[in-house]
Amino acid sequence: MIQRLKAWHKTEKRMLPVLCIDFAGTEIQKGTPCIVAYENDGCYPLDEVELVLSTGKQDVHENEVYEGDIVEFKVERIFDLNDYTTECNAVAFGYGVVEWFAPEFRIKKFKGLEFYDYMGEKFGWDELRVVGNVYENPELLEVK
Repeated sequence: MIQRLKAWHKTEKRMLPVLCIDFAGTEIQKGTPCIVAYENDGCYPLDEVELVLSTGKQDVHENEVYEGDIVEFKVERIFDLNDYTTECNAVAFGYGVVEWFAPEFRIKKFKGLEFYDYMGEKFGWDELRVVGNVYENPELLEVK
């Protein structure tokens, strides 16, 4: 698996694709480690960006899932009613944030009950739908 990165520019408030990381500082800003983006202005110092790691997984629409993505997922449960004599299927949608928790990615649910899902134990990553990310869409984190 090729590990991919994006970079959130902290002051410009925009996501940058990462072409490479110049740790030696041999690019535009001599002596300063930086990321090289697919932008005309080239290199951004590492202290101006936050690197965002790809999970290597894709959502239901084949979008790559990254750390910090806000995802929607479907949870199906069977509830027993009337002293376990009647079953009722319930489908609920949950929202969570993808985060790195060594040695793997997990989804931390933020709307509703608190739980963590490690690499698809409760549902498949290909069943997720990316609806935004914590950098560009912080309003999605607000519980209403």
